[in-house]
Amino acid sequence: MARLRVLITARFDQRYAKEMGGIVDSRYHPWDSDTGRLKPEELPTQLQGRQALVTEIDRVDTALLDECPDLKVIITCRGNPVNVKIPACTQRGVLVLNTPGRNAEGVADFAMALLLAAARHLVPAAHFLKEGGWNPKDRGSVYLRFQGADLDDATVGLVGFGAVARAVARRLKGFGSRVLAYDPYVTPEAMAEQGVEAADLETVASEADFLSIHVHVIPETTGMIDAPLLSHMKPTAYLINTARAGAVDQQALLQALKNKRIAGAALDVFHEEPLPEDSPLRMLDNVVLTPHIAGSSPGQTRVQSQIMLGQLQALAQGNEPPHILNPEVAADVIATLKS
Repeated sequence: MARLRVLITARFDQRYAKEMGGIVDSRYHPWDSDTGRLKPEELPTQLQGRQALVTEIDRVDTALLDECPDLKVIITCRGNPVNVKIPACTQRGVLVLNTPGRNAEGVADFAMALLLAAARHLVPAAHFLKEGGWNPKDRGSVYLRFQGADLDDATVGLVGFGAVARAVARRLKGFGSRVLAYDPYVTPEAMAEQGVEAADLETVASEADFLSIHVHVIPETTGMIDAPLLSHMKPTAYLINTARAGAVDQQALLQALKNKRIAGAALDVFHEEPLPEDSPLRMLDNVVLTPHIAGSSPGQTRVQSQIMLGQLQALAQGNEPPHILNPEVAADVIATLKS
């Protein structure tokens, strides 16, 4: 069996380069390299003679597939493969794999950071101090002004119970929080094994002191955090979103924040990115905003490199790799690579 010829444009942890070199014939052009991301018109040339593409942000569509007849495998280093047109790949007999959970630990850390920032009013307190606050006259009032919530006496609601939410739940155990979760695709027994109570969405929203979103945007989840659901939340509760903005009805959230229907929100994702300068969210004093960086940690590259390495190793050995998104073409592709 000839060595699998691969183009890697995703970020790659060089600690695994030697092992990768022993498995496949790799050509590297990661988008964060000194030369920068390959332009869309350059990608077909780089893919000539390559059977596999490992990508993170390149768009794989009908046009690219038509220009690259040698391509048999796409590994998209995303949990949600939004950059790959899977039906087009399936139609052309191209196997698509992804790397679920690649940034779960980093996003979970960040979700906890936002939750803690909201619980203890860290951002407004820091701004208050930098802007000249905290003097002998207001020492006592400051202590009361920024009094926060205790996580050991808090209920945290998780909407979705995938890899990130499970990692958040593990962290919350150390704080002694009660954790509720809603996910129709996960059994109550599986949640209970991790010390989490299963509940319907309305119950999770109404009992949570902190409601943390952890879902992909699909038809069933689009706008699921809407005005009726927000109306069930406690006026002292906070909404945390490190997942996808589309899961939240933006206008309903804005009204809930403006009217102090809920205490506040901490958001890392937005309907329009970068967040426009005139966004109403920027004007609110009860919102913590960060520029979609929850997954930005070294661990993301390390984990996706480990997953892609295992997938390429399986393919090089003629075996079925994990995390296949179009299994109907797997057997034919693996047989072709063996020949």
